[in-house]
Amino acid sequence: MSWGLPRRRSPWREFQFALHQIQQAIAPPLTLGEVVDNWNEIATALAECHRERALQLAAYQLLS
Repeated sequence: MSWGLPRRRSPWREFQFALHQIQQAIAPPLTLGEVVDNWNEIATALAECHRERALQLAAYQLLS
């Protein structure tokens, strides 16, 4: 490593830094304690809605 020379710019590192800053502004990090304490609420919020779908076999039987 040469201490006398200026470092070259790294577009990837600059992008990574900017992306990290945007992510932190949108979704602030939770502490591990907050995650553990609120795990049930977090899991419920992330769960998919239940789907009410007809079986494909039933639709096939209606056509024949």
